[in-house]
Amino acid sequence: MITESYQSAKQSLAKTTEKLEVLAKANVVDAGGKGFVVFLEGMIEFFQHEEIKKILPTRNVVKFQSAEAESISHEEITYRFCTEAMLVGEKLDKAKLKEIIEPMGDSLVIAGSPTKLRIHIHTDDPSLLFEKINIIGDITFQKVDDMVMQQDVMENRKTNIAIMTDSTCDLPQELIEKHQIHVVPLSVHIGNTYFLDRLTLNADRFYKRFDSYKDRPTTAQPAFTSFSNKLSYLSTHYESTIGLHVSSAMSGTFSNAKRSAKSISWQMKKRIDIIDSKRLTGSLGLVLLRLAESLESGKYDHDELITMSNDWVAKSKLYASVTTLKYIVKSGRVNPMKGFIGNLLGVKPVISINDQGSSIQLEKSFTEMGSMKNVIKHVQELIKNNEFWGYAITHANNPATATWYEKELIKLTGEEPKFKNEVSPVMGANTGPGVVAVSFLLK
Repeated sequence: MITESYQSAKQSLAKTTEKLEVLAKANVVDAGGKGFVVFLEGMIEFFQHEEIKKILPTRNVVKFQSAEAESISHEEITYRFCTEAMLVGEKLDKAKLKEIIEPMGDSLVIAGSPTKLRIHIHTDDPSLLFEKINIIGDITFQKVDDMVMQQDVMENRKTNIAIMTDSTCDLPQELIEKHQIHVVPLSVHIGNTYFLDRLTLNADRFYKRFDSYKDRPTTAQPAFTSFSNKLSYLSTHYESTIGLHVSSAMSGTFSNAKRSAKSISWQMKKRIDIIDSKRLTGSLGLVLLRLAESLESGKYDHDELITMSNDWVAKSKLYASVTTLKYIVKSGRVNPMKGFIGNLLGVKPVISINDQGSSIQLEKSFTEMGSMKNVIKHVQELIKNNEFWGYAITHANNPATATWYEKELIKLTGEEPKFKNEVSPVMGANTGPGVVAVSFLLK
């Protein structure tokens, strides 16, 4: 019956080109109809080749009653991330693909043709999964949902105000989970494939392979729809949302978040405020962390948190030591001629962020240690007459220098950093390995 339905569906799909003028003009079929045909195709293949009796007892089944799903405990979520991908290429080997990724999770579905395959799997390591499937073909679509975070939002929500940011904040994952911070990833493009920052491409694997990439990695801001989907979800579960994002002077991320917030706020009748942090990496992370802790204290309402966040943005500082200018020059962030001369002379600058959210050069040295000492000098000047709330250290595959800073700053301040973390791939794509940033947030 399904096979016969499939044949009828294919015939109907072919006729959709004639049904609408816009489809006829573009000479394409209806997208929804095409999706349904592919769905039937996958069902037929499953019935023909899979052992249904063997699979049914081992599959996770979520039952729906009315509009709400039954509660699933963390123990019942066998793999954390619900992952989807679209692979394109020539002579895609479905059997080989299944052999590679089946041991990595459960709820596996592979459907499509030798030139295009759609994949669904629950896994604990999306980054490793996407690294493996990228060998089979180019990845043109990716989606990763954190099912544990989704469950926490439904059952163990800490507050009624959501905090949203993007993947340039460089907060450690344990702090993101602890404070239920919702992150919209930027993307990193390598060759014909793009990856979701920190989700399908983690920092460790990215930096290990950085110099072996044939094409220089490039980056892109989250799409308008990425923010719209996230904000629709948050507005369903929270009374209001505060978004704090990477400097608008460095990325269009803030602009897309702002436009999406206006649209979703009107649709959902919920308040959504988007703040330009004018910062990135550890300095953005510190403001987010302070916002989360203040929210959880229960002492402040939405308006007070907005006012305080803008004040904290102005009180956040970042100083970064750069080991080489060559990667920044390639990214277009520095004038090529200046970069050429700088590399020729072995210049290792200290970079900061001004009040407008743009990068500026504070100092230049001819040795890495000279640059590092200049950073410490600026920190000493900063805290000499100012009390600070905390500091953070972030680095691009340079743990040795990050540890040196940590020891020096503990001696100088008497305090441990709020966090120390590797910068995200989207940041490293523009700076290259070696950069270390020290960020402070004044009281």
